[in-house]
Amino acid sequence: MDKPNTDEDGSSIPPPLPPSVEEAYRRKCIQLKQRTKEVESENEAAIARLERMKRQVAKMRLERAFLLEQLAKRTSTNVEDSDGSPSPPPTPKEKPLRLKRGHRKASILPNLDATPSVGGAVGTNAAGSTFISQHPHNTQSPSSDAFSTQPTNGAGFHSRLGAPPKEPSSAYNMYCEANRPSMAQKAEEADDGRTVEDRLESGWKDLDDSQREDYETQADQAMAKYKKDKDEYDEAKEKEDQEREAEKQQQEAASAQDVEMGNYDTDQETTQGGGEKGEE
Repeated sequence: MDKPNTDEDGSSIPPPLPPSVEEAYRRKCIQLKQRTKEVESENEAAIARLERMKRQVAKMRLERAFLLEQLAKRTSTNVEDSDGSPSPPPTPKEKPLRLKRGHRKASILPNLDATPSVGGAVGTNAAGSTFISQHPHNTQSPSSDAFSTQPTNGAGFHSRLGAPPKEPSSAYNMYCEANRPSMAQKAEEADDGRTVEDRLESGWKDLDDSQREDYETQADQAMAKYKKDKDEYDEAKEKEDQEREAEKQQQEAASAQDVEMGNYDTDQETTQGGGEKGEE
């Protein structure tokens, strides 16, 4: 009986493979080597793309910080300009009753003095003078200074709100505010032509992720507080605007009632003057 082939250690040696099987293994090995090279090249390309994306993200963060800084400056400038600006004057469309009735009342007085007869001129002038002396306030036009001094359109309403909350600085601005003095001192000592802004920008790029996250966390907390204060301010301002609108409507209603009462008195005096003329 044949014994299996053994080496010096006593372990069995596998029999040789057929030529077809060995060729198949050789082709498989070549394919695996090619696939390994392809995977390695794809991996290197992915690493290069990842590094490029990281640089783009860092650049976009710098641009975002710069834009937020510019937006904060413009917003604060607009708020300061709008604090001391006077309220616009009322438009003619907001008080049509007083304008129309003012022309009607002004045309009544000349008609009282104009009479066709000579004999009735003295009586008419006397009646006209009596009418003017009894009702001196009716000779004023609604567009005169006396009427213009009355508060209209909520002009007498005083706002109880202060200035709106200011938008906080970005993480990059916080870093610049904290490190600007030291960077200015370094720029003065080095005297290499680099500005403080250049040093701040390069210092921001060279920050560790943990330090940058600290500034970003502070900026996020400040932004959350700003949004909360802004919502409260907007709610209070909306409530105040409603109160101002209600007061404006009350003033317009009271002014319209005063004008109607004045027209009623004018019509009554005109009727009485016509009756006295007829009796004479």
